[in-house]
Amino acid sequence: MSRMACKFKVIQFIPFSETEEFANVGIALFCPERRQLHFQLASGRFQRITHFFEQLDVRIYKATIEFIREELERVQALLVNEYQQSLALQIFDEATREKGGLIRFSGPKFVYAETPHEKTSELFQHYVERSFTKTPDWEQQLVQRVRDILHGLGVAQHYKKEKLTAGLHSQTFPFVYMKDGVPLRAIKPVVFHQQQPERAVDRIDKLDKKLSELTGQGIIKEDNLLLEVSLKDDLDSRAREYIEKTLREFREKGLAVINADDEKSLSDFACQPFSI
Repeated sequence: MSRMACKFKVIQFIPFSETEEFANVGIALFCPERRQLHFQLASGRFQRITHFFEQLDVRIYKATIEFIREELERVQALLVNEYQQSLALQIFDEATREKGGLIRFSGPKFVYAETPHEKTSELFQHYVERSFTKTPDWEQQLVQRVRDILHGLGVAQHYKKEKLTAGLHSQTFPFVYMKDGVPLRAIKPVVFHQQQPERAVDRIDKLDKKLSELTGQGIIKEDNLLLEVSLKDDLDSRAREYIEKTLREFREKGLAVINADDEKSLSDFACQPFSI
């Protein structure tokens, strides 16, 4: 998949113009090649706003977020028309120019993206959620690695994030291949890097329960499930033994359980429905 040049602006909330203080609350990204606008906004209950602007009536913030959401959705609908690239870019620039008020857009920035909506989410995590200040999310890194492999195999477009539900139990999988409403492949990276051994054990127990319900109720077949597992090197020995025992039981039931560095097994599993 080729990378496309995209233009984006950071959406900023500035309730008190007298002090020029502001908070980043969203991202608006435009892809000229596709004439598409993608955006992501903070929720109406963004605690950083209420903590930083203590004197602000929270209803003003909520109304402002809803207003800009409606405006950007209107622009999205407008861009459905097949405008020339230059005109579509003008529409984006006009919608995001400085107009005064409680919302302003940063100066334009540029980035390359294969999937603009995912790039929008990535930028949101950086500029709004400040992901660079947080400790590494090992599982998210593993998810990104799987995504990169699927892109390299040419099958990423078939896999979507889905929540599979069986009664009161549900499990979200970042990569699911659905055909006629039936999940034929589901891939879930799982990381056991918890500092407390009881938390790691609790996690494998919850996963066992959910997968048992999903397979037991026929939502997905055991051999259509793959877990890509990473165990922390210094994980408590008792917790490691318990987790490895449970993983062996998964395999005996027909689930594919592989190590995080087993790219071949992942590739074979992901490509099998397409005979690649």
